[in-house]
Amino acid sequence: MIRSRVVIVHHGGRSLLEECLGSLLAHADPSRDEVVVVMSETARPEDGRLEAAHPSVHFDFAGANLGYARAANRGAEGASSRFLLFLNSDTVMEEDVITPLAAALEADSALAIAGPRLVHPDGTHQSSTHGFPTALKEVLRLFPRLKSRIEDAAAVRRIGERLQRARPSHLLARYTPVDRPRRVPEVTGACLLIRRDIFEELGGFDPRFFLYLEEADLCWRAGRRGYGVLYVPGARLVHRLHGASAPRGAELPDRVLLERYRSLFLFYRKNRGSARCLLLRALLSSVLAARLVTLGWLALFSASERRRARRELRLWRLCAGIASATARGPAGDCSWPQRPLR
Repeated sequence: MIRSRVVIVHHGGRSLLEECLGSLLAHADPSRDEVVVVMSETARPEDGRLEAAHPSVHFDFAGANLGYARAANRGAEGASSRFLLFLNSDTVMEEDVITPLAAALEADSALAIAGPRLVHPDGTHQSSTHGFPTALKEVLRLFPRLKSRIEDAAAVRRIGERLQRARPSHLLARYTPVDRPRRVPEVTGACLLIRRDIFEELGGFDPRFFLYLEEADLCWRAGRRGYGVLYVPGARLVHRLHGASAPRGAELPDRVLLERYRSLFLFYRKNRGSARCLLLRALLSSVLAARLVTLGWLALFSASERRRARRELRLWRLCAGIASATARGPAGDCSWPQRPLR
């Protein structure tokens, strides 16, 4: 029986994908693991170089940018494996990741999803688990330097670690030792292993999430049905954070920001209700408006502040415009039609 189907959704340059496939195939078991790459883009390469270099991999050329959730569902359709591994094309396996993740799920039938420890290319730890979005988190996200200072302050860290030991909470997940296996609200979608039967039971990813938070929504729905999500630090994976959308440390393009806020408001509307979604929209719009007033004065004297002000204005427009459209959209379970793998 096939142990796992590895589904890689790719959009963009080929170099990251080629390195990802090379490292994956070096550690996967060809007798138990199959690999499907969904090329979520309009143009199909004419030279056939990818297929020739990796004959054991099935390449599915979608002919359009489907968005991550739809493309991932497409790659999973028709699978008969015990597990599905969703893997970003900007990851590199330096060791076998599938076996420890699968073993963790096989050891506990109450678990549905598992994720590894992610590291940056320089070996430093990368956030591998997350709590679900909250209004406070989203406000602090608008002030990244303040957020970092608060979260990393010695006193805050000591209190957070004590509270986390006494009563674990997803709000304090960052204060749990990174080398300790634990149940978490969600693992990052850069590498997520899930039981195939439960993925089908949940209806797969919600295709309305074009980019960002599709894994949060999946983990949320799994938790609502009583299934656990496990962080497995014994499985280690290199992840070039934002490798497909922006270099590490760089600002995300406006289109990527648009999709992130679209997904945020969709997550709130679907899982926490329209009222809380509208409150979140009003809160973020108000904070952004206040920041724009301050930046407007600073922009009179500094070219760099003018650039920041223009970006803030675009972000405010994205927040306000997307939220109203998303809040009117339908909510509920998503459908995941089965079709044979071609």
